[in-house]
Amino acid sequence: MNELIQRIREHYVEQLKAFVAWQRQDLEAGAGEVKLQLNGGEGIFRGLYCVDFLATINGEMAVREMQPDRILIFEPFHATLGQALFEVSNLRWDDLITSGALTFSIRP
Repeated sequence: MNELIQRIREHYVEQLKAFVAWQRQDLEAGAGEVKLQLNGGEGIFRGLYCVDFLATINGEMAVREMQPDRILIFEPFHATLGQALFEVSNLRWDDLITSGALTFSIRP
């Protein structure tokens, strides 16, 4: 599984580098991978956010987000983490979607 995750990460980083290079050629000024903390952030991320490219366009700040045009396809697989069993059917470095069902029994 580590090899698969490494391939997906490398695939994403390759696209991100090309995206940032293209933005730098096209815009007046800007920077890639800018970290921000948004007001009112709660939950696990506490308002932390990473912008793919923050640009200056006509004196105004503008956020440019990369939309990967390629993703790696693979057969779904199952894995465990502690007592949790999960299925991985799609893995993208720039996105995370989780869903599941929780079942348990109470023993007397």
